[in-house]
Amino acid sequence: MKLSELRQEVRDLAFEDDAQMTEYADIFLNAVDRSIKEIHSFDIHRLSSFTITQNGTLMGSTTYDPRELVNDFSRLTNNVYIVQDGNYKKFNDYLILGEDNIILDGSVIADFVFEYERKVGEVNETDDLDIGYDAESMLPLLVAHYVWLDDDETKAYDYYNLYLRRRDIYEAEQNNRANDKATVVTPWEVM
Repeated sequence: MKLSELRQEVRDLAFEDDAQMTEYADIFLNAVDRSIKEIHSFDIHRLSSFTITQNGTLMGSTTYDPRELVNDFSRLTNNVYIVQDGNYKKFNDYLILGEDNIILDGSVIADFVFEYERKVGEVNETDDLDIGYDAESMLPLLVAHYVWLDDDETKAYDYYNLYLRRRDIYEAEQNNRANDKATVVTPWEVM
């Protein structure tokens, strides 16, 4: 979703005409920024990962700064995996220095996959908004809430309540997806 598409949806949702929307242009951009940040606080699409590959030639501890490895780094999660011979295993044998610097044993030969939360992107006219496709339906409602919050609290909270309903549905769907289990059936079991 682009900012222009969101602007049109909010206009159709909350304003009578374009002139009224123009009056709220500065408030609109602030509302978009606040809304995206709020949705990012629970949206799984904000997660990403990076891989550190070690060939085992470094002796002692090796320090890595995630900000030098990826440009959208915000903070690490607790999900770290070691990949050896194509097998992923949960990995806990590392240290964090300061807030985010990673310390690993340089003599270990492996790939280490670190999950992290992405920084929220800047809002601009040309790029897609930094929000997952599944969460897009919540954004116009939350933006409308913030736009109207100072001028018409009743209208603002009507939009907020609609947003909360959509968010509850979204979170239930995310939980269902997280709990889905795959069943592997071999050809021998089918017959």
